[in-house]
Amino acid sequence: KPYSITFIANIGNNSATNTANWSNNIELYPNPASTNINIKGNFCEYIISSVDGKKVLYGQESCINTSLFNQGVYFIKFRHLNKFNNQKIIIQ
Repeated sequence: KPYSITFIANIGNNSATNTANWSNNIELYPNPASTNINIKGNFCEYIISSVDGKKVLYGQESCINTSLFNQGVYFIKFRHLNKFNNQKIIIQ
């Protein structure tokens, strides 16, 4: 006896699309930086980690004092609601 299967997709509220749109709205400048990095965009908090995964700084401010960081590459992970965005920052 033939049968059919119906798939229903909620395309209008695609969380992957929403995450991409949100992550594109965060700007870090200057990058590379030596003394400060400014953050422009919506976020609740961030965590900065070194390349070996050690957490260096946690915060919510829109200006990060980087003068005490060692030179090198770091990763900053932003959280906004239940969405995350990772970006690379360079300290000179």
